[in-house]
Amino acid sequence: MKVFTFLVLSTVFLASCQKPSNQEPDLQSAVNVVNATIGMPQMGFFINGGKIQGDLLKYTDESGYFITFPGTRSFDVAADGITDYVLKTTVTFKQNTYHTVFIVGESGSVSSFFTDDDLSNPPSGKAKLRFVNTSPDAGNLILTLKNGTSLFTEQGYKGASQFITMDPGVYDLQVKTSTGTVLVERNVTIATGVIYTAWVKGLRSGTSNSPIGLQFRSIN
Repeated sequence: MKVFTFLVLSTVFLASCQKPSNQEPDLQSAVNVVNATIGMPQMGFFINGGKIQGDLLKYTDESGYFITFPGTRSFDVAADGITDYVLKTTVTFKQNTYHTVFIVGESGSVSSFFTDDDLSNPPSGKAKLRFVNTSPDAGNLILTLKNGTSLFTEQGYKGASQFITMDPGVYDLQVKTSTGTVLVERNVTIATGVIYTAWVKGLRSGTSNSPIGLQFRSIN
């Protein structure tokens, strides 16, 4: 069974998303939101004008999956969680589908992209892993093991791979440029039955307070 973090929806959101009388619960959508925006220490977000309640989402944090209704919805982000909007866009959520919305860019140029998340169980005794690039200036990136084994080929900015199957164990991961320069190293532990996202954050260049790094999170 998938693990959800249920967030309470505001009255406005509920009013704007009345459930059709013939709609079955398993035809709803599940959404996870990630704050990957450089220079954005926190944010709140709104679907169809209704604020998703809870603590403001801090940089590199994620909301956890919550239930919403499928279809094309407005999706707005406010730096103060109220009216200081930094992004107004639309997204189309699919029935009976898990999605992750990544809020990316820098505080002066915020954008988003979203993924369909395959949360089907890994094969017996295995785990699953995908690779996502949210770094605006790092170019195409590769994820490998320190021993040189390639896990994922080049992912451009706002790129997300498909999931691959992994054996459980301890791994030394390296994020590399397309020419092989190592940008990030991270030691991770992969457990049986768990689904992971490894996503690159921050800036490669400059003296940013958000240097390039690798987040490694379970999503089930």
